[in-house]
Amino acid sequence: FTISLHSNSADFSGNDVPLHISVRFDEGKIVFNTFAKGEWQKEERKSNPYKKGDPIDIRVRAHDNRFTITADQKEIKEYEHRVPLSSVSHFSIDGDIFGKKI
Repeated sequence: FTISLHSNSADFSGNDVPLHISVRFDEGKIVFNTFAKGEWQKEERKSNPYKKGDPIDIRVRAHDNRFTITADQKEIKEYEHRVPLSSVSHFSIDGDIFGKKI
């Protein structure tokens, strides 16, 4: 499943995506990236300790120069802003996931 923060619209129509989190159970990775100026940037990867179907509490906190991403109250990533935080206007979740709270 993916969690994304978007600029201008909540889709992938060519607008910037300041933060894209892709939880990949098949690869055992959580991938972080930014889509800016029509191109995906360099991926940053972390190990994914979760199995498909496990409950996960993922939170994204925005700071002046970075996002802090936590899973189950443990920090898993500090992700530096690659586009201005002020450009974030939309949020999306996609994939096989059941959300309880947003």
